[in-house]
Amino acid sequence: ERMRLVQKFDFGDGVARFELVGEQRDHHHHLVCTECGRVLEVDECFVEELERSIARRHGFHAIRHKLEFFGICPDCQGKSPSAENKKAAPKRGLQD
Repeated sequence: ERMRLVQKFDFGDGVARFELVGEQRDHHHHLVCTECGRVLEVDECFVEELERSIARRHGFHAIRHKLEFFGICPDCQGKSPSAENKKAAPKRGLQD
């Protein structure tokens, strides 16, 4: 991590995850299940223009962003009839 070869991700569940950084990896975001902890990579990114606009407005040149989405995956939705109620109150202290 200190050599900037990997980036550490902490989704609030006590598990550290690492991914390659730089040109080795395509830009993506994460979708995290608040029930089972499953993490999906999301390739879609609709905030790049917003990122450029914010950078211009504040005089920044090198700017990056990361997004983490939290919800309940299809598998966990099928396991628990109360999953609908848990959407408003995620487990394991995950934040919005």
